[in-house]
Amino acid sequence: RRSSTNCDYPYEIPGVMSIKNSTFNEDRYYYFYDWEVGFPGFECVSERVPVTVVVEENSAVTLPVWTEKLSIFPNPTDGALNMVLEGYAGGELTVILRNAQGQYLRTETWRATSGNAAFKTDISNLPVGLYWLEFSQTGGSVQYKIVKK
Repeated sequence: RRSSTNCDYPYEIPGVMSIKNSTFNEDRYYYFYDWEVGFPGFECVSERVPVTVVVEENSAVTLPVWTEKLSIFPNPTDGALNMVLEGYAGGELTVILRNAQGQYLRTETWRATSGNAAFKTDISNLPVGLYWLEFSQTGGSVQYKIVKK
């Protein structure tokens, strides 16, 4: 996300950080997530939340064979995406598009016979940013990062 509200470089928190410019231009501030800003001598402690994790024996992750020859192009893209699967075993392939926050935007189901398969999708109606394509079929799934320019 970006904002042009009160944009006046450099943006500073004295003794902590300074943003001197933007890769876009100097008319906008970009908002970034997962920044870690430290204040020497200060500690911010939040309430502890219990979490349960289950790790199963032999839970090694292996990618499905069909992902070995999956091509997605162009990436970055203006909107049109081409996907080619060489040596595809055939069947249904579910493709889920998510935004950078993980929210589901749409789901498509593609069908192809064995051999080489080609699919197309269009994300030109979406804002510039980072997206994830998740491909799922019996035997596993895989995710790819897509950049919309």
